[in-house]
Amino acid sequence: MTQQQQLYAHEAASLVPLLESQLPYTMAVLGCIHASPDLRTVYASFPAPCSPSSSSWLVTLALANGQIYLFHSAEIPGSVLDASHAEAEVVAAVRAMVALYPSHRLVGALHTRWGGALRAAGVSCQRGPGPNLVFTVFIAPHAGPGIEVDNVDMGGLVLDAGMPGDEDIVSNKAS
Repeated sequence: MTQQQQLYAHEAASLVPLLESQLPYTMAVLGCIHASPDLRTVYASFPAPCSPSSSSWLVTLALANGQIYLFHSAEIPGSVLDASHAEAEVVAAVRAMVALYPSHRLVGALHTRWGGALRAAGVSCQRGPGPNLVFTVFIAPHAGPGIEVDNVDMGGLVLDAGMPGDEDIVSNKAS
C-alpha cells in the first residue's frame, strides 16, 4: 500500500526561521523562498502555524517555472530517523506535489538519498502522458560528471546550482 503524505499549506515567510535554523542543508528550499518574492504558499508535513512536533518533517514548494523543491529533516547529518520511513515520506510528498502541480516536470536540487526510493517507487513513470519527471541532485565537491550519484559521499554538501541571493543568505546567517 502506498503511503499518502499529508501536506499543509503555509505562508512562505512563516517557514523561514525553521529553514534558516538548519542551514546549509535547507539552502535549496530557503533560496527559492528568498529569490521568489511572489511565492506565497509552501507546503510542510505539519500544520500551520505550528512548528514540527517530531524530528521527522519536510518542506516542499513549487515554483512558477515548473520546478518542485523538497527538504526532509533526514538530510541533516547525524539524523537518527528511520531511513525507510523518511524515504516513504519523500516519495509520498513528491507524489502529492505532482498531483497539486501536474504541469511541473522537474524536482530540483534533490538530495541523493531520495533518488533510489523515487525510482524504486516508479514516481518518474507515474505522470501519465508527457515526459517523465526529471530529478536534479546535490553533487559532492569531489564528484564530477558521469558519476553514480547514489553512491556519492555527501559529507561536503554542495549545491549543483544556486539561486541569486543564496550566498548572501549564508553569509548573513554566519555573521
